[in-house]
Amino acid sequence: GLMGGHSGLNIHEGRANAVILCAAAAQSALEAGEPGSAALVSICGGDKHNAIPREASAVLALYPSTRDTIEASVRASAKAAADEFGLLEKGLRIHIKDVSDSKPGTQLDEASASRLLSVLLALPHGPIKYSHALPGLVETSNNLASISMTADSDDATILCSSRSSIGTALERTRDMISSVAFLAGGSVVKSEAYPGWAPNPKSDILDVSKRLLAKRINEEPGVNAVHAGLECGLLIEKLGGNIDVISFGPTITGAHSPDERVDADTVLPFYELVTDILAEYAAKK
Repeated sequence: GLMGGHSGLNIHEGRANAVILCAAAAQSALEAGEPGSAALVSICGGDKHNAIPREASAVLALYPSTRDTIEASVRASAKAAADEFGLLEKGLRIHIKDVSDSKPGTQLDEASASRLLSVLLALPHGPIKYSHALPGLVETSNNLASISMTADSDDATILCSSRSSIGTALERTRDMISSVAFLAGGSVVKSEAYPGWAPNPKSDILDVSKRLLAKRINEEPGVNAVHAGLECGLLIEKLGGNIDVISFGPTITGAHSPDERVDADTVLPFYELVTDILAEYAAKK
């Protein structure tokens, strides 16, 4: 499978999206054959809203006479994907195989298949805008997270996860997604937006934490803003915008993927930092 990864922290790294690659390969395959010689039965891929899709698959029904043409198209799609992502995505594979199920499902008519695949290829995925205040930081993004279809039905559900530290930019991104769905005759259900959390370089708890951590590790700690959903945003929304917050913790790699790991040696120093911060603020009282 692909690298996948966190839909915020890794969204700017140019990692491949399995749903998009699968949709592109399926579209090319259908266009390669003679009209009516192949049909889309289903397409599915992705899992969690906050993870970049690692795997996806499409089921095509086709006449035996068009198999060689479809196989050639899939090989061409695999080469195109490898040319674009192969240096980064070492596990990238696009291939065709027989489906043993004698009743794979309802075939989509040509117009429906074209509309569905076009939506998947038109939806935004990746960074939409970088911060002007903090160069290099993604401010607004969208993750095309998953596609699923109900058995024996032509209904499809596409899941997107949009992020932004600016509320109006987030809503504009969600409106962009709604517009694509509208043009394709689809409908959109919006979940409650995850609140953003703008960086505060004058934060008192940030200064306290930096000073105390520097004592623990004998060097100046790094401070970064990240493009990710943190509980701090929810706390600020519930408790009031003037509260002071900070997020920190041990080193985690491969977030929201099967490769997720935590560096155990970094856990204790941050536990000790929590006690140091609490002790300092308790003394001020």
